[in-house]
Amino acid sequence: MSWNCGTPTCEIIGHRGCEGLAQGNSLDAFEKAIEIQVDRVEFDVQEIVDGRLIVFHDKFIQVGKERTAVDSLDRKALLASLQATERSIPLLETVLKTCKDRIPIQLEMKAPDLHAKVHQALLRAGFPSFDVTVSAFNLDWLVALKDIVAEWHPAQLVFLDGKARPSIKTTKRVLDVGIGSISIPARRVTKKIVHEFHDLGLRVLGYGVGDLGLEGWQVKPLYRSLVSSGIDGFTCAYPEVARQERDRLSTRH
Repeated sequence: MSWNCGTPTCEIIGHRGCEGLAQGNSLDAFEKAIEIQVDRVEFDVQEIVDGRLIVFHDKFIQVGKERTAVDSLDRKALLASLQATERSIPLLETVLKTCKDRIPIQLEMKAPDLHAKVHQALLRAGFPSFDVTVSAFNLDWLVALKDIVAEWHPAQLVFLDGKARPSIKTTKRVLDVGIGSISIPARRVTKKIVHEFHDLGLRVLGYGVGDLGLEGWQVKPLYRSLVSSGIDGFTCAYPEVARQERDRLSTRH
C-alpha cells in the first residue's frame, strides 16, 4: 500500500463492509467484502454505556416512542431494542479479528475520546498498523490519535470534510496539524479539486456516493466519474462493480 497522493490505482473501499450486498456494519458485510476481495472496508465505531466499542452507525435509535442515545444503552439492551443479533451489531474486537490479515480497514470514530480506546483495541488484536486508516468528521479527534500513533503515516488519518464547498481555512488546518488525507462528498469531486489537494500533498478520498439501492447501470457512471477524476479512493455500496469499472478504465491507458 502506497500512502502517496496521486497513486495510479484508485482504492475501492466497501462502505460499512459492503452494504449493497449485506446489512451494513454487520459481520456478514465484512465476510462478504473479504470473499469478493475488496481493497478496504470502512465501518463506524462508537462506545456504549458498558464501555465496550461496537460497530454501529446511528447515534440514536427509536425505542417505542422514545428517541434513545445508543451510548446510554448496554449491549444487551441495544440488541434487544433493535431485535438484533451479535452478528448484526458486532463488537469492534470481533470485527478486528474477522478482518485481521484478510482485509485492510478504515475505521470511523463516531464520538469524542475514542482515540485511546481504539488504539488499544488495535494493539490487543495485533492488527497490522499498515492495514489501518482512521477517519473522523472532527479534526481534533484525529489530532488526539495522531499524538499516540507517531509511527503511522500522516495519510492513515483521514479528515472527513462535510462542507458543500472546499474551505481554504479548513484545508490549511488539516495541513498544519499534519493530517495526510481528506475525504470529501462525492458530489464535490472533480479533476480540478483532486489536483488541487494533490498539489498540497494531501491524499484525497470520496464518500457519500448515494449509490445504495441503485441498479448496476445506474452506479457504473458514478463510479467511472470518480475513478476518472484521479481520486485516491472512495467508499461505495457495491465495491465489486466499482472495481470492475476501475479495472476497465485502467486497461484503456
